[in-house]
Amino acid sequence: MKGKTPLGEKSVKFIVLESLVFFPSLIAVILCIIGYIKTAEIEFILLCIFVLIILIFLGNIMFCTLVKPKIVIEYDNSGIYLNYSKKKTIYILIRDIESVTSNIPQARLFTYSFGTLTIETKTKKYRIGIIKDVENVRRYIYSRIAYKYQIVK
Repeated sequence: MKGKTPLGEKSVKFIVLESLVFFPSLIAVILCIIGYIKTAEIEFILLCIFVLIILIFLGNIMFCTLVKPKIVIEYDNSGIYLNYSKKKTIYILIRDIESVTSNIPQARLFTYSFGTLTIETKTKKYRIGIIKDVENVRRYIYSRIAYKYQIVK
């Protein structure tokens, strides 16, 4: 970790937003289906299936929060580190980066600050998400590219 500077953090707002959208919609589906079913055995089976779906969803959220490191993107003088998990880190040289794009989710009247970052090199496309303040991270990577390869007269 010596020499690395943190650049992008994992967004916790996304996990909260995902939960706020998922649970009310699932409860609405449960109530609608149970309202139309007259047999108690079928209600019990459907309720068990929905509880299983909730447990899988919660397991996915816990897996994402525990496996992904808090600092998702780091940089040093010559490149960028993409930390996908605590064991998987990819290093990209600044000179190999051709483009950096950000994908920010939007609601009707609201644009979120978190999103996904896509870094393209000549040979591969790397995508890492859900990054807090993704637009600032994208701008900073472009500024590092411009600073590294500016023409000195």
